[in-house]
Amino acid sequence: MAAKSLTLICHWFLTDIIPQLESSASYKIIHGKEISRAMLRTALAIDADIYPPEFRADEATCIAWYEHNPDIYTAIIEARTERLVGYINAMPVTEECFANLERDSSNDAHIGVDNIRTYDFGDFYKMHVTSFVIDPFYHASDAFRTIQSSAF
Repeated sequence: MAAKSLTLICHWFLTDIIPQLESSASYKIIHGKEISRAMLRTALAIDADIYPPEFRADEATCIAWYEHNPDIYTAIIEARTERLVGYINAMPVTEECFANLERDSSNDAHIGVDNIRTYDFGDFYKMHVTSFVIDPFYHASDAFRTIQSSAF
């Protein structure tokens, strides 16, 4: 009985899961205004799978951040389905905010928009990465390596 169960699990994995991973091997990196509000909500759902509640920004905060400076977000989407599978939130912050985060970086989910700078080319920035996550379903894929190589 155990051998038959193992055979069925292997068959399921090889016929259902592996093809999904292979078909999701093609990703697209998008930035800023290319990211929709629906994608931000998907990012929040991924956050809910990764972070404890006290370390997650709420939807209103994320939308406010996005409206203030959409370029803080870089996302990776599955090219075939256009589903967001991960993202990076890297924001340029004020000197004061950066100093506060250096002293106590335990919770950055409540950074106010007044502490987020917009990009002015030719300037230098103190950058703070608030989030760098990949949907757990895609942890065995190349999604992390793909978004990491696009950002750093």
